[in-house]
Amino acid sequence: MRRGLKKIQVHHQVTKLNIEKIKPKHKKNNLRVQEKKFAKELVREISGYAPYESKAISILKAKDTARAMIFLKRRLGSNKRAQKKMKELQIAATD
Repeated sequence: MRRGLKKIQVHHQVTKLNIEKIKPKHKKNNLRVQEKKFAKELVREISGYAPYESKAISILKAKDTARAMIFLKRRLGSNKRAQKKMKELQIAATD
Protein backbone atom coordinates (compact mmCIF):
# COMPACT_ATOMS: atom_id res chain seq x y z
CA MET A 1 0.00 0.00 0.00
CA ARG A 2 1.12 3.49 -0.75
CA ARG A 3 0.98 6.17 1.82
CA GLY A 4 1.41 9.87 1.55
CA LEU A 5 1.35 12.03 -1.54
CA LYS A 6 1.20 10.36 -4.92
CA LYS A 7 4.30 10.78 -6.96
CA ILE A 8 3.52 13.20 -9.77
CA GLN A 9 4.74 11.97 -13.14
CA VAL A 10 5.87 14.69 -15.50
CA HIS A 11 5.63 13.80 -19.18
CA HIS A 12 7.15 15.69 -22.03
CA GLN A 13 4.60 17.53 -24.11
CA VAL A 14 4.39 16.03 -27.60
CA THR A 15 2.63 17.61 -30.54
CA LYS A 16 0.85 15.14 -32.76
CA LEU A 17 1.77 15.15 -36.43
CA ASN A 18 -1.07 15.68 -38.87
CA ILE A 19 -0.12 12.85 -41.18
CA GLU A 20 -2.91 11.04 -42.96
CA LYS A 21 -2.79 7.31 -42.49
CA ILE A 22 -1.87 5.50 -45.66
CA LYS A 23 -4.61 3.13 -46.69
CA PRO A 24 -3.55 -0.46 -47.35
CA LYS A 25 -4.61 -0.29 -50.99
CA HIS A 26 -2.19 2.60 -51.58
CA LYS A 27 0.73 0.82 -49.95
CA LYS A 28 1.29 -1.24 -53.08
CA ASN A 29 4.24 0.17 -54.81
CA ASN A 30 4.02 0.31 -58.58
CA LEU A 31 7.56 -1.01 -58.80
CA ARG A 32 6.61 -4.13 -56.85
CA VAL A 33 3.67 -4.75 -59.18
CA GLN A 34 5.95 -4.46 -62.21
CA GLU A 35 8.42 -6.90 -60.66
CA LYS A 36 5.65 -9.45 -60.10
CA LYS A 37 4.43 -9.04 -63.66
CA PHE A 38 7.93 -9.53 -65.04
CA ALA A 39 8.46 -12.64 -62.90
CA LYS A 40 5.17 -14.15 -64.09
CA GLU A 41 6.05 -13.53 -67.73
CA LEU A 42 9.50 -15.05 -67.24
CA VAL A 43 8.12 -18.20 -65.62
CA ARG A 44 5.49 -18.53 -68.35
CA GLU A 45 8.15 -18.19 -71.04
CA ILE A 46 10.41 -20.83 -69.48
CA SER A 47 7.88 -23.41 -68.33
CA GLY A 48 5.32 -23.04 -71.11
CA TYR A 49 1.66 -23.97 -70.76
CA ALA A 50 -0.06 -26.72 -68.82
CA PRO A 51 -1.70 -29.46 -70.93
CA TYR A 52 -5.21 -28.14 -70.26
CA GLU A 53 -4.09 -24.62 -71.24
CA SER A 54 -2.63 -25.81 -74.54
CA LYS A 55 -5.87 -27.70 -75.25
CA ALA A 56 -7.87 -24.53 -74.52
CA ILE A 57 -5.59 -22.58 -76.88
CA SER A 58 -6.24 -25.12 -79.66
CA ILE A 59 -10.00 -24.77 -79.07
CA LEU A 60 -9.66 -20.98 -79.24
CA LYS A 61 -7.71 -21.20 -82.50
CA ALA A 62 -10.67 -23.12 -83.92
CA LYS A 63 -12.79 -20.00 -83.11
CA ASP A 64 -14.94 -21.85 -80.57
CA THR A 65 -14.83 -19.48 -77.59
CA ALA A 66 -17.96 -20.85 -75.92
CA ARG A 67 -16.57 -24.39 -75.91
CA ALA A 68 -13.24 -23.14 -74.56
CA MET A 69 -15.06 -21.27 -71.79
CA ILE A 70 -16.97 -24.40 -70.76
CA PHE A 71 -13.75 -26.42 -70.81
CA LEU A 72 -11.89 -23.88 -68.66
CA LYS A 73 -14.78 -23.56 -66.23
CA ARG A 74 -14.74 -27.31 -65.64
CA ARG A 75 -10.99 -27.36 -65.13
CA LEU A 76 -10.69 -24.29 -62.90
CA GLY A 77 -13.87 -24.65 -60.87
CA SER A 78 -15.45 -21.21 -61.18
CA ASN A 79 -16.62 -18.89 -63.90
CA LYS A 80 -14.56 -15.96 -62.64
CA ARG A 81 -11.30 -17.92 -62.78
CA ALA A 82 -12.23 -19.24 -66.21
CA GLN A 83 -12.83 -15.72 -67.54
CA LYS A 84 -9.49 -14.52 -66.22
CA LYS A 85 -7.66 -17.48 -67.76
CA MET A 86 -9.60 -17.03 -71.01
CA LYS A 87 -8.33 -13.46 -71.42
CA GLU A 88 -4.78 -14.65 -70.82
CA LEU A 89 -5.05 -17.54 -73.30
CA GLN A 90 -6.76 -15.47 -76.02
CA ILE A 91 -3.70 -13.24 -76.11
CA ALA A 92 -1.51 -16.35 -76.39
CA ALA A 93 -3.71 -17.81 -79.14
CA THR A 94 -3.40 -14.70 -81.31
CA ASP A 95 0.41 -14.70 -81.09
